[in-house]
Amino acid sequence: MRIWHNIKSIPQNPGAGLIAVLLFTALLFSNGFFNGFILDDWDYIHGWPLIQSWENWPGFFVNFQSPKGQEGVYSPFKTVLHALNYHLFGRRPLGHHVFSVGVHLMIVALVYQLSFLLSKERWIAFFSALIFGLHPVHAIAASATAGVDLVGVLAMFYSFYHLLLFYEQETVFKKKHYLLSVFFAFIAIYTTELMVSIPVLYAWFIICMSPRKKMKQGLQQILPFLILVISYVFAKYFAVARISRGGYLFDSPYLTFLVMIKSFAKYILICFFPVVLTHNHVISPGIFSFDASDFDPQAVMAQSLFDVRVLLSLLLLLAALALIIFFWKSQRRLSFLVGWFFICLGPTSQIIPTSVYFGERYLYPGSFAFCLLFAYFLYGVLFQWNLRSRQKQIVRVLVFCYLVFLVGRLFFRISDGRDDRTVFQAAVRANPRSALMRTDLGAAYLRHGQPREALKTLEEALKIKAKKPDIYFQKAEAYIQLNDRDAAIHTLRQAIALDASYNDAYYNLAGLYAMKGNQQLATTYLNKALNLYRQAGLDREADELRRTFNGHFQFE
Repeated sequence: MRIWHNIKSIPQNPGAGLIAVLLFTALLFSNGFFNGFILDDWDYIHGWPLIQSWENWPGFFVNFQSPKGQEGVYSPFKTVLHALNYHLFGRRPLGHHVFSVGVHLMIVALVYQLSFLLSKERWIAFFSALIFGLHPVHAIAASATAGVDLVGVLAMFYSFYHLLLFYEQETVFKKKHYLLSVFFAFIAIYTTELMVSIPVLYAWFIICMSPRKKMKQGLQQILPFLILVISYVFAKYFAVARISRGGYLFDSPYLTFLVMIKSFAKYILICFFPVVLTHNHVISPGIFSFDASDFDPQAVMAQSLFDVRVLLSLLLLLAALALIIFFWKSQRRLSFLVGWFFICLGPTSQIIPTSVYFGERYLYPGSFAFCLLFAYFLYGVLFQWNLRSRQKQIVRVLVFCYLVFLVGRLFFRISDGRDDRTVFQAAVRANPRSALMRTDLGAAYLRHGQPREALKTLEEALKIKAKKPDIYFQKAEAYIQLNDRDAAIHTLRQAIALDASYNDAYYNLAGLYAMKGNQQLATTYLNKALNLYRQAGLDREADELRRTFNGHFQFE
């Protein structure tokens, strides 16, 4: 089944354009080679016992134990990659950074190849790869030390590449390309959950690009990809006993749906205008990227389908639908690309709740469509459209300024990731009403031995959320660093008053009373903490904490 009859050959020699893009991208991302651990890196690399010994390898697939703070995650091939990187690079960030940037460069090269196959124009492929390589929304995904998720995207792009060749080439290798497409889809799906959209994406490709008489046969060929997704869902359920990673906002699919309308519109806007970048965006006042406990409950409950923000977001999404319809007859591949953008975001739509409502890293696979569509626009303006000389000059200046903006924004976004302090400082600037971001900034200051700076930002967090026990817990840590044990005890008691099941707070209280020589209270709070750990199913952690506590304070 040939889809594009006038493709004469597959690009074997990408040429100087791709090499220049790769070198320039590598140069810019090298700005992050000496960044430290940030965000999820601490969970997946620094504090995940599962990957730190090869004896645990069966647990990569069955009896899976997610990193603390990442409960509900199940990505076995991602776990294997983390283990490989951990044993190669240990807790030294440089090697992890180089790995992530290397994967990003491989994806940029694939973006060039895919763009050429879809457009048949090397200039379009060049523009697409250039914008993809330099787009600032990719900064954290491609420079963070926990960037092994990109391997899943790389595998998906390889899968789609071979699917294109399967439908285009009438050779003895035709079946090989189909099998390779299924194989790489398997790697992608079991590396990152975002890739469960592959069957829908490929079905959309068949609907858009295959002749009508071949459509039924093409859709039947999607069945193996669907089976892979179903197998992953069952594997995840048996490994971690759940499919979702959260619930609907206030148990309301309707309120969650309204948030996602605004979120999807924001994805479109941030592709064009990546001005404010952070890992915790403001979707609308009082509603952020993740952690509903950080939201303003009134802002969530007051949402309506007739809110101005919701209506404007719906208009933007309807405009995207209009583009699909507009291009359907004359430029169906452009309709396919608009659909690609939204289908890749499908796993984040909260149909199955994940508790994360917006994330720049979620844009990574879908942004290929944006970059290629934008490349079509640039090619038309610069080479095809009948514009006057002065108009072309203005457009070229605007394009140059936009590319300079992307480069500058990418540079500063990578700089935000110098360490966890700079990450959360940027997050607080972008989202000043988030108590969670100020709390995380306080925790970052504490990790770097800056308790006074931590107390200052934690007090600001309490002005926003006065009844968050985590804030008091971090304040107690600051007082401990300042050697003010009485203030630390008082603050931990405030945390327990807000959450009587706060096991970490009881454990730290036990330690403080042990330091003060009050063995009776120390033992009481230690036993309370250990019982709470066991009630939460953390028996192993409870035993390790007891041994650590008794060894340090010489309790029997």
